[in-house]
Amino acid sequence: MGVTINTDNRGISQTSLAGEYLKACHLTEGGLSKWDVLKIVRQGFVSSFLSLKHKNIMLKQSEKHILSFLIHDYLEPKNLNV
Repeated sequence: MGVTINTDNRGISQTSLAGEYLKACHLTEGGLSKWDVLKIVRQGFVSSFLSLKHKNIMLKQSEKHILSFLIHDYLEPKNLNV
């Protein structure tokens, strides 16, 4: 079981998904790490009401982007100006 962040009814709530993530960061002691956010994003696809076929397609695409982000952010050498 996992956590998801949703907007519910954006028209009535006057919010956005980005706004809900920011709110979650502010309400969580110590904020949310990038890894926490990536896990929550992935869980959103897992918990979606999409058909299994479409859910698997979306999961593969999102995991590809998440992996690319992690490789770029954590594994590629940083350009250091010394």
